[in-house]
Amino acid sequence: MLTDNKVFKREKLTNEIIEGKLFMFNKQTTNYYKFNEIGTIIWLLINGKRDIKKIKNKIKEEYSCPDEKFFDKKINKFFQILIREGLIK
Repeated sequence: MLTDNKVFKREKLTNEIIEGKLFMFNKQTTNYYKFNEIGTIIWLLINGKRDIKKIKNKIKEEYSCPDEKFFDKKINKFFQILIREGLIK
């Protein structure tokens, strides 16, 4: 389901980083989100210029994960949630 297309943040999102964690409010749906450290970094890397693969590679450069399959599964799941919630396109 996840492609190599570049990902973009949806409009009508308000967010703020507090103590390294992103807090976000979707004005359209009135949903509220709190991202952990890695979720926050992923969100900051979504700029319309990178695809999911490039974002994953950037995270891999920053964090060592001995189990790459587990890592890929977790990151893919996070992107699926972002898509399902309408936060990215």
